[in-house]
Amino acid sequence: MFARGHLSRRLGLDPRELTFAVLDLETTGLEPQRGARICEVGIVRMPATGLALP
Repeated sequence: MFARGHLSRRLGLDPRELTFAVLDLETTGLEPQRGARICEVGIVRMPATGLALP
C-alpha cells in the first residue's frame, strides 16, 4: 500500500506531489523499563497540502 522513499531533487521527487503517512502513538508512560506500553495507534494518509485523505 505504501512505499518508502527518499526525497531528492536529483531523483525528480517533488514532495508537494507525494502522499505521506502521519503516525501518532499514545502510550501509558515514557519509560518501557517501568512498564509503559503503547495503548493506541493512529495513522492518517495526507498529501503535502495537509488535508487528510479518506
